[in-house]
Amino acid sequence: MSTNTIAFFGASGGCVGFSLVHALKNGYTCRTLTRSDPEKLKTTLRERGVSQEAIEKQLIALQGDGQDKAKVKETITHNGKIVDKILSGIGTTAITVKFSIYPLVLKDAHVCETAMATLVKAATEVTQELPGSTKPALYVVSTTGISKGPRDVPIAFWLLYKWLLKSPHDDKEKMEELAVSSAKVANGPFDSAKIVRASLLTDGDSCGMDGIRAGTEAKPTVGYTISRSDVGLWIYKRWLEPQKDGDETGAYTITY
Repeated sequence: MSTNTIAFFGASGGCVGFSLVHALKNGYTCRTLTRSDPEKLKTTLRERGVSQEAIEKQLIALQGDGQDKAKVKETITHNGKIVDKILSGIGTTAITVKFSIYPLVLKDAHVCETAMATLVKAATEVTQELPGSTKPALYVVSTTGISKGPRDVPIAFWLLYKWLLKSPHDDKEKMEELAVSSAKVANGPFDSAKIVRASLLTDGDSCGMDGIRAGTEAKPTVGYTISRSDVGLWIYKRWLEPQKDGDETGAYTITY
């Protein structure tokens, strides 16, 4: 069994939940924070092939809000130390439609930004309160369409991303800035911060690692879609499974 501990935020959703499945199947100790009843998460894990033994022995599932600093601190602390790695995929599908140049707006327009700010504050406090802890690596699920580098979405999707999805993408962009900046300062709480920008998400079956194309912000891969299960697989194989991944702080694009 692996001695690494990993904290998961947003595991009741798609991508992070699939990464959690792989981690539990491979012996990792996992701590999760979900707004919904943890029993709902456990049911989903069993449906995806995680054994009851792994759930009972390796999973610490907490219920609470990712904007609650006390709950976040509890989630990222294990046996008196901060966890080794943190994966965050917090988001929302709750939107409102209004008569405006940008018609789709999140009901909580800052949900990702606020959750990341809470995580940064919580991790800062934990590392200060537990000075023997090693700074964890931070991994964040984001989206294509917000790059400051070369275009990372197909031209056919450009209007959808830049107009219809402007509100959620503004929130994701601020979330990314908080994550990366917190890892670049000398007294920051994270050893590194890596962002995965996935193309349009689907509920399709996994194609496996061989079917996934990956790039960087400077040299992005451009594609139409990728399944949530393959985003979760890629995160696990690329970042969670290695004792220490070799990627630098920054954004990485994945697609088919």
